[in-house]
Amino acid sequence: MSRKENRKKIKVIALMSAAVMSLGCAAGMPALSLGVQAAGPAYESKWTVQYPFLTLLKSSLLNPYTDSNGIYEQLKQGIKYQTVSETDIMQLLQEGYRIPADVLQRLYAEGWISGYLYKTVSGQPFTAADFKDVFDAAYYVSANPVIAAAVQNGTLPGDEMSLFLNYLTCGIPAGLNGSSSFSFAYFEEHYPQIAKALGNDKMAEAAYYILNRNSQHLKGNA
Repeated sequence: MSRKENRKKIKVIALMSAAVMSLGCAAGMPALSLGVQAAGPAYESKWTVQYPFLTLLKSSLLNPYTDSNGIYEQLKQGIKYQTVSETDIMQLLQEGYRIPADVLQRLYAEGWISGYLYKTVSGQPFTAADFKDVFDAAYYVSANPVIAAAVQNGTLPGDEMSLFLNYLTCGIPAGLNGSSSFSFAYFEEHYPQIAKALGNDKMAEAAYYILNRNSQHLKGNA
């Protein structure tokens, strides 16, 4: 992945982070709405010009004769073989390319894209399941004494949704870990360039990990 491509990914993540955290530490549920990693050749070829998958995908999206099923297949194969990431899909939408709603719904239903991506694009409210890579309600309470105390004294309800909303609007900005599988300290230590480019924004770091952990083989904790 080139530096230019990575900067685009980070810009997309930063915009998403700003949209979420503008809500502040409140109990409201955020609902976001937003408008490649290139792989090397798989075999020897006499052709010297190679086009990144994302470039070819853009051409398909602009072609009026490309049907929804064709777009679905291209995105599915790109995700499957890690030539397109979920951040790439976000980038396409922000650049004004239109991906049919039924394509995104199908990719989400079949598990090809995360709930985080689908809910962000469709404007639907997040649930704890959409943050499963970085949040587990039981861990959030047990690993953070301040949260456990708030639940104990009744100032914070102990149900999953209340804990999730607290994590999203208060826990993340404070750098509280919400899952044994993801640590902000670990992410910042092992991916310092990414963290720096994201401005050490905790929400941006969590979002980057959720969207790119598979395509970039990221580790969230030891």
